Amino acid sequence: MATPTTLILEGGAFGYYVAFPLALNFLLDWIAAARLTPIIDAVEYFDLFFSILMALGIVFQIPAVIFVLSRIGLVTAATLIKYFKHAVLACVVCAAILTPTTDFGNMLVIAGPMIVLYCVSIVVAWVFGRRRAHARGE
Repeated sequence: MATPTTLILEGGAFGYYVAFPLALNFLLDWIAAARLTPIIDAVEYFDLFFSILMALGIVFQIPAVIFVLSRIGLVTAATLIKYFKHAVLACVVCAAILTPTTDFGNMLVIAGPMIVLYCVSIVVAWVFGRRRAHARGE
């Protein structure tokens, strides 16, 4: 299992190499499609950059949180699967809050990894929750 620091760095790397270029290209294409001239302010550029990196650093903590919760017995893989639809809705709502812009494309840049990491968390809960149950002799 990766440490929380490693997960933050992975989230930052994902944001730097994947999410930020996608978000910036989406915004620039959207502006160009509206036949406007893009004027990129350095403050707005770094605000978008920092917001995306910080949001993804936090989002990448989902497997670590689920690991801890599954080890202490608060969640199981079956519970996570049962509430998958609710989790997808929660991911979209959280992405709408965390995204620095109001457009749908940038919201998906945050919501997509959240949903994938939730699925990874189901596997984490299954693997580590099962070991714990096996160790107790159940």
